[in-house]
Amino acid sequence: GPSPDLAFLRERLALGASAAVPALAVLAAGKVSGLGQSVGMDLGDALWLVDPVSAKGGAGKSWPGAARYTFDVDVRSTGAGSGDVKFVWEINRLQFLHPVAAAIAADPDEGTIDAAFGYLESWYRANPPFRGVNWFSGIELAMRLVSLTLLVAALPPAQFTLERRQLVRRLVAAHGFWLERYPSKYSSANNHLVAEGLGLYLAGLLAPDLAHAKAHRDEGARILTREAALQILEDGVGAEQSPTYLAFTMEMIAFAALMGNGMDEPFAPIVFERLRAGATFLGAMMDSAGQVPHIGDDDEGRVIGAPPDREPRYVASVVAAVAGLLHEPELGPPQRDTHIRDSLFGAPVAPGIFASGLRSFPVGGYSVARDTIGGREAVLTFDHGPLGYLSLAAHGHSDALAIWLSLDDQPVIIDAGTYLYHSGGVMRNRLRSSLAHNTLSVEEASQSMPSAAFSWASKAKAQCFETQPGKWWRVGASHDGYRSRFGITHRRTVARTPTGFSVMDQLEGGEKDCTIGFLIAPEIEIQRISDRFVLTRGGTAIAEILTPPSLSARVVRDDRQSGMGLVSPRFGDLVAARQILCSGRIGTSPVMTRIDVIAGT
Repeated sequence: GPSPDLAFLRERLALGASAAVPALAVLAAGKVSGLGQSVGMDLGDALWLVDPVSAKGGAGKSWPGAARYTFDVDVRSTGAGSGDVKFVWEINRLQFLHPVAAAIAADPDEGTIDAAFGYLESWYRANPPFRGVNWFSGIELAMRLVSLTLLVAALPPAQFTLERRQLVRRLVAAHGFWLERYPSKYSSANNHLVAEGLGLYLAGLLAPDLAHAKAHRDEGARILTREAALQILEDGVGAEQSPTYLAFTMEMIAFAALMGNGMDEPFAPIVFERLRAGATFLGAMMDSAGQVPHIGDDDEGRVIGAPPDREPRYVASVVAAVAGLLHEPELGPPQRDTHIRDSLFGAPVAPGIFASGLRSFPVGGYSVARDTIGGREAVLTFDHGPLGYLSLAAHGHSDALAIWLSLDDQPVIIDAGTYLYHSGGVMRNRLRSSLAHNTLSVEEASQSMPSAAFSWASKAKAQCFETQPGKWWRVGASHDGYRSRFGITHRRTVARTPTGFSVMDQLEGGEKDCTIGFLIAPEIEIQRISDRFVLTRGGTAIAEILTPPSLSARVVRDDRQSGMGLVSPRFGDLVAARQILCSGRIGTSPVMTRIDVIAGT
């Protein structure tokens, strides 16, 4: 049967060929990679099942393949001692083919095309439909369909031979069928459902003559349109309470919208409205280097990839992509890294401009302040929103009333990060707990209590009770996470001062032993002078934190038992950091922490 000639996408891919060079070099070295891990192609078909973490030591433990039905694979325990299944899944998204597709679009060399389809044939042999670990999760199927779409688009019709077309159509048919058969529902209908909508839409587009193609395409468009309005809130905040998951969701929706525009089937206006709102929110919390705080989970998921690049400024790249899709260059980020994504979406070259002052996002529950203090650019984010999305709140962290601070385009007060998912064990929950975040903990308990790696036994509800804009802005919020256990409510007020910021904490309902924490970026040194903690980077003092005199203060580093003094800068990595902790009795009388910015020279 026929395959569509996606000439509009081929032209855009060809423009991104120069950005694909580093990724192509890794392939030329005989490796496929994802999430910073790589597996040698010398393993043949087995490479699709080998855990890349254990492969580093030469062992290369394998996950179940064709011999086992996919839902008989226990992704949480089968890989015990073999690393996190996400590392396996990442390589099986086939995103290493994205730069290959760009190269083919620019120069349709038969040797390069043969190599690309050789990977597909190998994958199909090792992963027959519905067998093995790589058919387990719908989001993985959807990301593979993106890879197939780019490869199909890259080929001129004359070079899309019968054999190549048959292989693609077999894969498309199986992926579309499985996505339709096992959708994410109820509490799991988060970013996974968006991905499944994208996958169904692409499956219907890539093999339009198949019996279920129109139904897949229509259902995919319906899911994407509905979920755009649900998962990107009206003020632009991501319902999952994670900037990177918001960017990932936006990239999925934007890619579908790009395809719809190219096929003269534009999506409904609400899709573009929510993409615009999301880009506006992410731009507001971005520093002038294009970085955003790592709030909530971040598994480094990408729709358009160029492994081994892990894209530390991924959010900025997606904001630029949306600005290009909408033809609104003013939405563009201040900075970003060059990527294939730029050419696909026509991202603007010039940086956007973001105003100073306080911006509030009341639906999603964030306040972001951008200002210049002592000659240093400061961006402070205050979280007074929900834990996460739906009943699972799978990717939220117990960080109600937490703050994050960037100075001079460098993170200062940071998030603990994600570390690992399925194989993270107790550390997964420790890094999600309140003690690991820049908020207050009562009797070392977490405001929201985890029940498993992606669910919660109890969830704190936060609300903003005061927003005072202006030069000396002020934002107050509270949460009820300790009410049922301790009979108290935590209230926090963050305000601008002439030299920086003040953070005021108090309890309603009684007096308790409390701990207030501030996790500091690993590269920053701390010098203590009485109740003042001077923060220095590269020998230069940049800020000082003045702790409440009524509390005892200390610095903790690398405490694996509690999860304090640790940060996961990237998925799978865990490093030591310094965390300032203030402990003592707190009640109705507020205690104040001051964060003063030290003027730059």
